[in-house]
Amino acid sequence: MKNLIHSVVFLITVLCSMTVLGAYEEVVYAQVGQTVHLKPENGQIKPYMYWNWNGIELVHRNSLTGWATPNAEKWKNRVTGTDNGLSITNLEEGDFGTWTLAVLTDKTHEKSTIYTCHLFRITVSMKSVPPLLAGEPLTLDCNTATPPKNKNPEIYWVDPQGEEQRGRQVSIPKATSQHSGQWTCFVKNHHKESGAIISVAVVDLAPGPSSYQFTSKSSGLTIPCSLPSHVTWDQLKEKGLEEVQWLFSPKPPGDLSNGPKLKLYSLSLETLQWEAVQPRELDAGTDVSKGDLSLSKRKGKEKDAGDYECMMKFKTLTLKTSVHVEVLRIIAAPGTNLTSGQQLNMTCSVGAALPSDMQLKLLPPVESLSHLQQNSDHSSTNVILPAVSTAHSGRWRCELWQGGKKLTSEVITLKIEYKLSVWMLVVICSVVVIVLLLLILVFIFYRRRQQRMRHPGHQLCRCNHPKPKGFYKT
Repeated sequence: MKNLIHSVVFLITVLCSMTVLGAYEEVVYAQVGQTVHLKPENGQIKPYMYWNWNGIELVHRNSLTGWATPNAEKWKNRVTGTDNGLSITNLEEGDFGTWTLAVLTDKTHEKSTIYTCHLFRITVSMKSVPPLLAGEPLTLDCNTATPPKNKNPEIYWVDPQGEEQRGRQVSIPKATSQHSGQWTCFVKNHHKESGAIISVAVVDLAPGPSSYQFTSKSSGLTIPCSLPSHVTWDQLKEKGLEEVQWLFSPKPPGDLSNGPKLKLYSLSLETLQWEAVQPRELDAGTDVSKGDLSLSKRKGKEKDAGDYECMMKFKTLTLKTSVHVEVLRIIAAPGTNLTSGQQLNMTCSVGAALPSDMQLKLLPPVESLSHLQQNSDHSSTNVILPAVSTAHSGRWRCELWQGGKKLTSEVITLKIEYKLSVWMLVVICSVVVIVLLLLILVFIFYRRRQQRMRHPGHQLCRCNHPKPKGFYKT
């Protein structure tokens, strides 16, 4: 925080009116680390000029050598005299006090003070030890001194959003992440302002751009949760960090209304590694040391719908952020395998009402079907086909859009076959019967042929008592 304050440079030039003695006098307010330009009004360049700090001469000018640089290491390279005034860079605590400019008069050749500047420090502070946890009180103070004869300056604050808050002190009972950033205390004197900056860091769990996440069976799922990049784990442990967990309540919420939430993961504060309890196929991030506490999944499922809670428990309070997950689905009734002529009712929904800036689109497999009428409301879009045909076959896609950005999509494939009429069935059956008869005839002819091959047509007589050939008496 100190480095941030020191890196901010304010150029402060404050003008004031002449006093009754004729010497120009003003009051300048500044913060340590800033740059101040002391510039006398209507100042004339004299041959001999002397800048003093609390009565000590630091820089002088003569007509021959010009401006001399201070020899002291404290002022070297930080205090520079010019014909227009004096520049003091990187203000230190010891630089505040009374600065005067004296010149040699033309007549008496004596030093005469023509300019006096009372340089006062603006001190801004925060009562709590940084970083601040969301929910803790935030108190900022802005203080500065004022010469006895001068009127107290007007002091007000400007928050990181540019809103003004009057008074020296800002008191906020419960700080939020909106209070993180640069706060500027302005000190207004004689219609001129000087500012001092203090940086406030409020630690809170960031869920992401939206508290809603959408997924589908065709899309991945990321449940975001992260810490500010400027906060270290050592700082959190010093603030009394006890545990970090992921909790889950399935949809509908009533399922666990009377019981404890499911614990998905618990973080080991020693190794900064996630320990799985009931991960439900969710993967924990590996960049925990960089503040990434997100969960992810390659493909969503219907059981992923519900409320996820990223929780960080300290001794004094608990930080938590919730992400509501909805799953995009396409429901085809009576199913995805149909025959031509059947009625089809196809609904695309996330199961809950959608914000007004979100829209569901159901896209057919071919552009020629884009004319189909869709019935849409705040939670779903629906297409009714009285009689489907094979032209409706293919991949139907449902997309969820917000503005010009597609959040997620889901795909379903329809398979539609021809519907067979009674005459077609008769013809098919007749063809089958004819084919069977032909097969039977072929089989019969084949068997007869086999039998003939085994028993030729010319056969010899087989007698029980054969006799040799020749003539015999009868």
